Amino acid sequence: MLDLLAGKLLVNVEIKSLDLTGASLAADIVKCVRAHGMADQVLLSSFHPFALRRARQVGPEIEGGLLTAADLPGWMRWGLTRRHSRANAIHPEHTMVDAAYVTWARRHGLPVRVWTVNDEADMRRMVALGVDAIITDAPDVLAALPA
Repeated sequence: MLDLLAGKLLVNVEIKSLDLTGASLAADIVKCVRAHGMADQVLLSSFHPFALRRARQVGPEIEGGLLTAADLPGWMRWGLTRRHSRANAIHPEHTMVDAAYVTWARRHGLPVRVWTVNDEADMRRMVALGVDAIITDAPDVLAALPA
């Protein structure tokens, strides 16, 4: 996948691990990203704060975004989990995002990249709010929106 996308797009690689630390998988992903020379073209994301922390430890040059969802407990959506993960971006479920959320993230210097936005009306709303990126399964719909 990295060979195919090198030099073409910003790539979000989600770390999904059942390992409580996520250490092995995170280190392997960082090694692969470096081998392809794509540290500035890859975002690592995870709901797993320990895996994201490990990725940021072994690959501090690669941006890490903590995934959050509306149905997670409050302590996992804010503060402690984000700080522990060493995330330098926030990747919330799009239903969580409004103007106040974007303002909060900007005040904390965190890019906001929403997921998974497949509906055109939701895409338009996210663009109007000024999110930094939209993670979607429908890139053709997003690309067709007027600039």
